[in-house]
Amino acid sequence: QQSPKTGIANGVAKSLLPVQEEPRSGQWKKCVDGTPNCEKLRDMISLQWGKLKDELDALQKEMDMNLISWQKRQSNLAVQLQTAVSAKTAAMEMLAEVVSSMSINTQDQSQKEEHYLQVDHTYKSKMAECKDKVSEILFTNICASRKLRNAMLEKSKTSPPSKIRDCDVTDFRSDECSVDCDDTCPGTDPLSCGGTQNLTRRVVVAPNSLGVRCPALESTKRCNQFKCPVDCAQSIWSGWSKCTKECGGGLQSRTRSVVAKPRNGGEECDSSVEERTCNTGSCDRPCGLSDWSSWSPCSVACGSGVQESWKKVRAPARGQGPCPKARSRQRYKSKQCNLQPCAGDEICIARQDLVIAVDGSGSM
Repeated sequence: QQSPKTGIANGVAKSLLPVQEEPRSGQWKKCVDGTPNCEKLRDMISLQWGKLKDELDALQKEMDMNLISWQKRQSNLAVQLQTAVSAKTAAMEMLAEVVSSMSINTQDQSQKEEHYLQVDHTYKSKMAECKDKVSEILFTNICASRKLRNAMLEKSKTSPPSKIRDCDVTDFRSDECSVDCDDTCPGTDPLSCGGTQNLTRRVVVAPNSLGVRCPALESTKRCNQFKCPVDCAQSIWSGWSKCTKECGGGLQSRTRSVVAKPRNGGEECDSSVEERTCNTGSCDRPCGLSDWSSWSPCSVACGSGVQESWKKVRAPARGQGPCPKARSRQRYKSKQCNLQPCAGDEICIARQDLVIAVDGSGSM
């Protein structure tokens, strides 16, 4: 089943040659199972661990910043949701009020239409009677009587028709009504409500002793026999609500309520809700920088040192807004200082913290 020379078992070849401790000629790049340098290996692993730890810290910082940004956005969305819910509640209340008003108005409209048909029918009947009466008075009592008189006196020597001069007057002219409206109308007596209006006319042709005398030149009639119209009365506007968005264009709204509904043909109510846009600026805002700081003390007392000045981030960037790096020209500047050469007798009088780092690995 197995060959002792080649190590073949079940058709699979296995090499029995030992691993070389030292690479052969021309194979110095090959890996061998020799004794490793533990100190250097430990240093290499320490460096790799430090690199991974730095990347982990950077990733954790980015995650923390993303969490803070998400929490702010969540808070903003919660405020927007609360504002939208409040606006929805107010709109639902207004909708219920409008629906109720529409129902009442529809019922009133049906009653008024029925009443209008009755009044219109009565009006047309009375106008027809009045027209017949006027025609009878004009053509029978006046014109016919005058024509009969002229025919009877045609051959009279004392009062022929040519000597008869009847009175002729203008049409009535009406003055203004004494009242604009009357809330007591309609009453049981149509002559007891409303105002009065004076009617006057003047004589165009004065009659002689043989003609018909002039009728009354003054008269009165009832007028403005209807209820006084009541216009809609609304409260003052409320304050503007909070903007629904911090940037990118939001909405603000304000409302007002109906104090008195219109009646008797009064002026209808205007809109009870008004909206306007707000925070229309872009959500991508650059960061805000402070003014330049004072120059730092020179880094050395002699031999050419450096002074530095910075601009700190006063307001963080929002969205995709740009923000210069800490060492960019927009935020950092430096200049040389103490260019005089050192004499060798300088004395340091500033207190400083000295940190000594000792490598404890086995490579030292």
